[in-house]
Amino acid sequence: MLSNLRKQIKEFAKYAEECAREGETAPDAVRDHYRKLEKYWLILAQHYLLTLDEAERSFGWTSSRTEPAHTVSVFENERRPRE
Repeated sequence: MLSNLRKQIKEFAKYAEECAREGETAPDAVRDHYRKLEKYWLILAQHYLLTLDEAERSFGWTSSRTEPAHTVSVFENERRPRE
């Protein structure tokens, strides 16, 4: 179950990255749409990450990770400030 959550977190972060890339080259009319999608994917990934952390802490579930979930950030690739 935990590996499934980790896999989903990675997928959500990947989708956010794809939206950011698309937004960089998108016409102005849809650029904000891609920025919002990127933000929502990152929020969803962060929510799953917090859920994973809580499950490990509350239920004593172990994982193959070497560091606790809260030290892993899906916001590592946070984009530079927008115009």
